[in-house]
Amino acid sequence: MTLRHSARARLRTVAAGTVLGLAAASASIVGTAPSASAATLSFDCTLPLLGVQTFSVDISHSAPSQLPTGSTTTPDVTAVLNIPAGIADAMRTFLSVEEVAGTIQSAVSVDGVTQAVPLTIPRTDGGDAGEPAVLTATGALAPITGGDPGDVIEVVAGNQDVAMTLYNAAGEGTPFAVPCTPTAGQDLAMGTISVVKAGSSTKVAASYSAKRDKVTGTATVKASNGIATTGQVKFILKKGTKTLKTVTRALRNGKATASFLRVKKAGAYTLVAQYAGSDRVKASSGKDGFRVR
Repeated sequence: MTLRHSARARLRTVAAGTVLGLAAASASIVGTAPSASAATLSFDCTLPLLGVQTFSVDISHSAPSQLPTGSTTTPDVTAVLNIPAGIADAMRTFLSVEEVAGTIQSAVSVDGVTQAVPLTIPRTDGGDAGEPAVLTATGALAPITGGDPGDVIEVVAGNQDVAMTLYNAAGEGTPFAVPCTPTAGQDLAMGTISVVKAGSSTKVAASYSAKRDKVTGTATVKASNGIATTGQVKFILKKGTKTLKTVTRALRNGKATASFLRVKKAGAYTLVAQYAGSDRVKASSGKDGFRVR
């Protein structure tokens, strides 16, 4: 499985396993942007009776490939550990394991601020003799907010605290801790997310006064995620396909107004409003029609 992100954010989120248990590693988010994907990482875990064992874990997350500036995402994280049949059988034999459950506390540093990311392994059947054991842990990263367009978020995998409980056939649970660390020499980068400009929509309403031979147009520009819109709107008055007049007005509180005088000739007109966009919001346009009789 491969973790993909759009833009320059690198998510290194982790979950690593114990025999019939799973461990998730710490992450460090820097900058502005992860993306939805998956990857396979190796972790060295110290197990009861068996000592240090290395496991591979498939990790995926739901972060988008692009994150508009000012928007927030809280990506889900899923980690799937496949325990080889030989090790799983050893745990079944020596520890009488029938089921396993657990929790993981992963440290996540977002722009230098460390947070705890909890993952949960629900009570799971230990599987049949001769078969590998498959464990799945789920949780969520801390909320990620898009900064300026072009920024990058980086998440770096690290160690984690794993609290496992192994259940025997009688349903009796034995808790224990399993320390896991990423196997040396790995590139723990798991993808990137771009912070991009927010989308926008422009609506224009044209009002014609026959008494004054005047057209007044009001454009309302909104960003897709509710952040403030700034910049300019170009108003274009057309009769059929012919452009009659053009004026540009600045947005104030998301609105711009323009007037056109001496509009007298009968016929169908169109008023177009073109928002030029800003350093944080994409361009958009709208139009409205009216008739002079």
